[in-house]
Amino acid sequence: MSAAAGPGGRQVRTVRTEPDAAAGQAAASADLALVRARRLVHPLPFVRFALEPGDRALVEPGDAVTPGTPLAERLRDGWTEVIRRPLREAASYRPGEWWAGAGPDAGTTAGRRARFRPGELLFAANGRWRVATGDRRETLESPVAGIVGTVEPGAGIEVRATGVLVAGAEFLGAPVHGRMELLASAAGEVRSGSLDVGLEGRVMVVGSRIDSEALSRARATGVAGVVVASLGARERRDTVNSERRQRAGVQPPRPFGILILEGGVRLPVPSPVQSILESLAGRSVALLPDPPGLLVEVGPVPEEPLPRPRPDLVRIVAGPLAGREGPWGGLAGMRQVEPGVVADCGFVRIAGRAPVAVPLVALERFV
Repeated sequence: MSAAAGPGGRQVRTVRTEPDAAAGQAAASADLALVRARRLVHPLPFVRFALEPGDRALVEPGDAVTPGTPLAERLRDGWTEVIRRPLREAASYRPGEWWAGAGPDAGTTAGRRARFRPGELLFAANGRWRVATGDRRETLESPVAGIVGTVEPGAGIEVRATGVLVAGAEFLGAPVHGRMELLASAAGEVRSGSLDVGLEGRVMVVGSRIDSEALSRARATGVAGVVVASLGARERRDTVNSERRQRAGVQPPRPFGILILEGGVRLPVPSPVQSILESLAGRSVALLPDPPGLLVEVGPVPEEPLPRPRPDLVRIVAGPLAGREGPWGGLAGMRQVEPGVVADCGFVRIAGRAPVAVPLVALERFV
């Protein structure tokens, strides 16, 4: 408040308004834009299912699919054979097309009489085709509803999914779908003793981490998939080896997928992500490898919208305070963060302590 001379020499009291506050908020928003943005939800995503040579697509572009619709026949333990006898119609074939096979003929690479098995035509040399084939196949079923976009033999099938995708960092295993079950808090973990056959077909959210024993028990009890914040190197190795053993069996393995939200370093689930997962408890979801994420289908009458993060919330992703969150406190300027290392920093208001200056490269915000 201040006094100034008004008309006629009278003193007029004026009150300073707060345009500075609005300007300060705008400046803070501009400063916050310097922090790396992490988008959590992607509506109507394109999801991709990989195909390898010898896999046979069962859908075409424009087809509508629902969870459980067969997308492709995948080849297990396949090999390639050269059809030594020239095909009369060899010039009419194209790489990637499906060949129906032929009767017995002494024309395989081993020189023995055998029936040419059906397979995918790979390439031709001097009118003789090399075919990817095998005896054992398994069906790849769609975990999502949507419309098939593209089908590329030996590469993949792309589907425009109906729903929204909650983005993750990595994926191990096969795409799956099931009803979500929340078993741990954001910083908690699940032990093998808490798993039983009652979780068969479910997608478990297990918090910060899960060990190899619990993963093995989850697969043995019929759990469809696991959502975890981080997965260590040992657990990853054991998961890959277990998948190889399962695929080496006579019977095709039951699909099992692991969605990793953060990476390999143990961190709690970010609070905005945990809020979304809690809102989805009990709903049917799909775990997808490409892009890695959790998809929830949105019907004609949408359910409650997914929780949105605070626009000023930032999270520390590296350093001794990794995993801590708090409101943005503005730029802190150039500061020495290590001996001989100077970086542009920002303040984070962590509950229970004074604002902490953290390098901008070690921060993320949620959109």
